[in-house]
Amino acid sequence: MTHANSTALIGSTGFVGGNLDAQYQFSHRYRSTNIEQIRGKAFSLVVCAGAPGKKWYANQHPDEDRGSIDLLISCLKCVEAERFVLISTVDVFSEPLGVDECSDPTRRAQHSYGQHRYLLEQVCQELFPNIVVVRLPGLFGPGLRKNALFDFLSGNNVDRIDSRGVFQWYNTERLWSDIERASAANISLVHLATEPCSIATLHEEVFGAPFTNVTAGEPARYDMRSRFSTHWNSRGDGYQYAVDEVFEDMRKFVARAKQGEMERSR
Repeated sequence: MTHANSTALIGSTGFVGGNLDAQYQFSHRYRSTNIEQIRGKAFSLVVCAGAPGKKWYANQHPDEDRGSIDLLISCLKCVEAERFVLISTVDVFSEPLGVDECSDPTRRAQHSYGQHRYLLEQVCQELFPNIVVVRLPGLFGPGLRKNALFDFLSGNNVDRIDSRGVFQWYNTERLWSDIERASAANISLVHLATEPCSIATLHEEVFGAPFTNVTAGEPARYDMRSRFSTHWNSRGDGYQYAVDEVFEDMRKFVARAKQGEMERSR
């Protein structure tokens, strides 16, 4: 039996899960240390942000990563959910350029991280008829602990950041409202796509200074889009958020982060 007011968040202590926990009041919270306890339970809503988020680690340790996904899947097979939301990633695509919700992630060979998370998507779509799969790009928001923006803030490994890289950045503080918007529109798979920008442009716009650095190899490039962007705006360009909106959010985030660092250093 599904309990009307019983809701669950899987991955509650992770970066995305922690942001969702701050935006919605869940009655049950699960993480890797207690995920087995979800077996046999029924909920009106389950939000799963439980897939490990370290892409580099998953690709270096594919068997361990697959084991984590398999454990999560085995637990989900023993759960009933009236509504199910899966937080996934644009990295199900090995080349995320010009892709939308109808693009096939398996068209090109996937790395282990993307392959395992696409498997999780497929299993959840089979298990839960009323599902929203949310694919996210690069992220920023409260609790950020990795990526180029964090490195700029912390002055960490900046020499490893290629200014030519082109990324998409999503503000996690918008996530719950965007999930609700997708659910209300009966969208079962959505890309939360933001207009791409180069690292050089980001640094100029957000930190107010030029940044030029070229590393070995080709820089990363992301440009995922959404067929459903008109549910968010009338531009029809395939992006829910324009780059100017992203920069505005990012400047506020950076200002708060710097203020918090100043207060901690007093």
